[in-house]
Amino acid sequence: LIMRSEVARCLYGFTNAPIQASVSIVGGAEANVATTVTNESKGWITMSAAGFTFSEKTIQVKFTQAAAAVVTPPVVVAPIIKKKITITCVKGKVSKKVTAVSPKCPAGYKKK
Repeated sequence: LIMRSEVARCLYGFTNAPIQASVSIVGGAEANVATTVTNESKGWITMSAAGFTFSEKTIQVKFTQAAAAVVTPPVVVAPIIKKKITITCVKGKVSKKVTAVSPKCPAGYKKK
């Protein structure tokens, strides 16, 4: 069997991952699976099967493809940046400005 690679991928909905094929001979007293060789080169898929005989039986060819590995990009979580706040603290006539994420007045000072 020889088939254009792009036609096979379109017909069977395959991605660019490698394609495998198996040949089954069904009917009669027993079912056999033949030895298959699948190759893809220069835009063509070729498959050959050997090691079977048939008489009034049905030959089934099944193309399969391994699931393509799904690569998920790492999730980047932006760091939470807390806003700095400025407060004014007083002690008598002296005042100080304190800037921080969670500002607190120094010992002896009170928040204005």
